[in-house]
Amino acid sequence: MNLKKSIAIALTATALFASFGCGDTGKQSVSNPAQSVTTQQNKPLDEATIKEIIKKLESSNIEERKALFWFDKLPADTFLKTPLKDGNTVFDLSQPLKHENLTVSNIKQEGDFAVVKASYIGADNQRHSEENCFRRFDGKWYIDLPVGIKSANHLRVSGYDEAALEAAANIGYTYEDEPIIVLDVRSKTTAVYQVGGWSQPSFVLITDKGEFPLQNTARCIMNLMEVGWINSAQPFRFMLPFKGAVGKPKAVRIIGFNELDNQNLPVDRDMKQVVTFTLSE
Repeated sequence: MNLKKSIAIALTATALFASFGCGDTGKQSVSNPAQSVTTQQNKPLDEATIKEIIKKLESSNIEERKALFWFDKLPADTFLKTPLKDGNTVFDLSQPLKHENLTVSNIKQEGDFAVVKASYIGADNQRHSEENCFRRFDGKWYIDLPVGIKSANHLRVSGYDEAALEAAANIGYTYEDEPIIVLDVRSKTTAVYQVGGWSQPSFVLITDKGEFPLQNTARCIMNLMEVGWINSAQPFRFMLPFKGAVGKPKAVRIIGFNELDNQNLPVDRDMKQVVTFTLSE
């Protein structure tokens, strides 16, 4: 599965789902059933399992493909979904996937979380090399967001001009305790706003421990060269990594959040207009 690209972030993922089956060795033994279940649930994610289960993504039955995900149990669900945007729609499950000449390498597992490197030839006949994340619940593995979110919380957003804009936000923490902010913004009027293009925008996370500029994490990369357009048609999503940030989030400040005039130029030719979104849990 490819994760659809947001204008503000480049993330791709292949949806791999691993589950475990029991083999019959032909030998009989007396064992504790509960102990066997526990052993099976704790079985490490391995290459053979990945290659076997990935074929389910090639099923022509969309319900079978959807069954590979457990959105409401994964922290990614809380991380991606806001009152303005159904984050699950970023997963495109409409068509079966193709994985020819699949190779799996560098499986790294820590408890119920795993990262795997996969290489394959897709439906476009091009070779893809991707890093994929997995999360285990009740002994089964599910595809996780590629940034590897271990926990997430909804945030209340205030402090901005609510007559002009509406906003919603979540915060997620990676397995390295790196905070990533999801911020959805939409214009409530005919006004259009532009982030980037005229000047490189600046994003700062303000916490009770200080101010931390945007800094990419290992698996979440913000492309500051892309231009974001905020209008009334649909919410625009910022996905903002702040590697190294610590403390309780208090606000996100964006410098270069520019309202445009009727000539599509920054109002008063100010290319560094500032908007601050106050955050609270």
